[in-house]
Amino acid sequence: MKNKHKITREIPKKSLVKYLLGLFIAVLFFIVFMNFSTKVRGISEGIYFDKLILSRIHNHINQDIKNIMIFISFLGSAKFYLPLCSFLTIYLLRKKHYIESIGLINGVLGSAIVNFVLKRYYVRVRPEMYFQVQETGYSFPSGHSMVAISFYFICTYLLVRNRPWDIKKIIIWMSTIVFVTLIGFSRIYLGVHWPTDVIGGLSLGFVWLYFNIVLVELLHKKYKKPIR
Repeated sequence: MKNKHKITREIPKKSLVKYLLGLFIAVLFFIVFMNFSTKVRGISEGIYFDKLILSRIHNHINQDIKNIMIFISFLGSAKFYLPLCSFLTIYLLRKKHYIESIGLINGVLGSAIVNFVLKRYYVRVRPEMYFQVQETGYSFPSGHSMVAISFYFICTYLLVRNRPWDIKKIIIWMSTIVFVTLIGFSRIYLGVHWPTDVIGGLSLGFVWLYFNIVLVELLHKKYKKPIR
């Protein structure tokens, strides 16, 4: 009986540690974002390591790799993730997984709207001299990167949420991390974003992801409806 009460007391502590660790990481990413954002508003030049990275990459452009990067970039575009998100949302609603639907929609539309507003606030010009494909709109923060980490990470989180940590869960998470990183890198390789745009987008996307996960968990605790 004592062991039962001990376990009951430990669970909230473990959850608190998990949330505090996530918050700490989110704060670090937000600091990175703010560090870049204070320097890029309204400028058309690179900062820090931007020009160095872009020039080195574009001195070694390979057509085959470029084609792969175009495809990977497409997987992070609204033309791909909006239909996919719509399909998944309809599926979740049909299964009556309303909380998961909220998390999914917030992951995509929420981060996309925030990105839309921020681009028009910072009005950073894209690195047009490095363009390998045509692109429009402002540069900071990278919309592909921000929405990709927010969308694909919340999908992965919902998929493995109730699964214990094992080799399969680790592989799934690592695959998602590599995939989202490649989406961000593809934008640099194609010359449509400064590297700091991508890092800024990934950083703010993680912050949005963290609070989205907290929202999902709070809703689950309130309504106590597990994923089946």
